[in-house]
Amino acid sequence: MQSHLKEKIAYYLKGYSVALLLLLPFLVSFVMFFVVPFVSGINMSFFHYNIADPSDTYFVGLDNYSYFLFTPEIPVVIGGEPLLGPDGEPMMVANTAFYSFWYSLLYTFLFALVIVPVSIFLPLFLASLLKKRPYGYRLFRSLIFIPSIFAVSATGAAFVYIFSNSEDGFINSLLGTRIEWLNTPLSAWFVIFLLCLYGIGANFIILAAGLENVPRSLYESSLIDGCNSFQKLIYVTLPGIKYQLSLCFFTTLIGYMNLYGQNRVLTMGGPSDFANPERPGVTHTVIYVIQDYLTGSGKFSLMGRISAICIVFGLIVGGLASLRLFLDREKKGGNRYATEFKAYFEARKAAEGR
Repeated sequence: MQSHLKEKIAYYLKGYSVALLLLLPFLVSFVMFFVVPFVSGINMSFFHYNIADPSDTYFVGLDNYSYFLFTPEIPVVIGGEPLLGPDGEPMMVANTAFYSFWYSLLYTFLFALVIVPVSIFLPLFLASLLKKRPYGYRLFRSLIFIPSIFAVSATGAAFVYIFSNSEDGFINSLLGTRIEWLNTPLSAWFVIFLLCLYGIGANFIILAAGLENVPRSLYESSLIDGCNSFQKLIYVTLPGIKYQLSLCFFTTLIGYMNLYGQNRVLTMGGPSDFANPERPGVTHTVIYVIQDYLTGSGKFSLMGRISAICIVFGLIVGGLASLRLFLDREKKGGNRYATEFKAYFEARKAAEGR
């Protein structure tokens, strides 16, 4: 038994030693910079953790999660004791952490609901036009992709000047207006939306490659069957690029669920909701709230709560990623085709035997 085990180990070492050696730097980095921080973050989320004073650390269980998930009001505490009202009950105030998380999650979802379809259908439309290979199509293809490689900070700085609220801003100067582009909710989100469209180059490349791989014979067959352009799109083009569409949809959705750079550069999370001061700025996203907690002064004792927010949001994003794997499971792995071929050859053998 031991000799057989040694032979098996020697076989795998001989066959996969080079592969393991090449994978070793990645595996070490993966463990050090992902697995260890991830496990530490989960552990930290169950504690009151103060990075400025490690001795001020104690187990709180699920309190960090319930604090921002299910606690809209918290008692007023002075000197470590709750402040009592005239009726003898603790005085309560709005829990800004609760509102910050849920409203930032709402803003993130609503923005993703708008930007994701546009970030897919716009590059699909452009890829369809360039598939006809018009004059200069290579130049247009490059012009569509190049903006996506620019840093958000660089393009964001240009957008700040273009949509400046003052009369010296490019748009206001051009139109002779004084529009507060970045100080009103709808216009601020509109400018963020325009900046996000700079990133459609990656989807454009993926969808353009997918369109090139749709067999021309299918279009010829649909033409013989009398299909019009819309029917070709529905019954030939979209089914032919369904995996590319799935990839673009989920990567774009997950990407914009992590939206941070665009609203950070353009609006700094504002404008504020003065009618509801307990709520975050109207362009706050979940990642922005997390970064705000991390970089805010005097928040060293909130590391446990911040870790809990990260874990919950990570589960939401991870659920979206798992959904794509579930929907694409037919394409990936499995032995479906092997089973079908085996059944075919067995049926053929049985027929020949008769």
